[in-house]
Amino acid sequence: SLNSTGAHGVSVLDNDQVDSLYENGEIMAQFGHRAETFEIFRGWSKGLTNGWAKRFLVGLAYDDHQFSPVSNDPAAAPLIPENRTLVYPFVGFEVFEVCF
Repeated sequence: SLNSTGAHGVSVLDNDQVDSLYENGEIMAQFGHRAETFEIFRGWSKGLTNGWAKRFLVGLAYDDHQFSPVSNDPAAAPLIPENRTLVYPFVGFEVFEVCF
């Protein structure tokens, strides 16, 4: 509810896909991409005021991406991104307008 003064939430993503790199409209390389993300947050607001709600957020995010070859093409190997894992805090500000 936009009139609530508090908010909290959790977001989880576990995704496995094949990504493609293109050159002139043609696929030049493909690689596997496994993404695992997790986010938890807490928000504060004064509630709905004159049709507007403004909310401050703080949270923590975990963001893991693993990349792998999907073929034995040696030309594609240098194009595969490096694996990365990030853990970071974040702050945010949201503004909502009620327009009915």
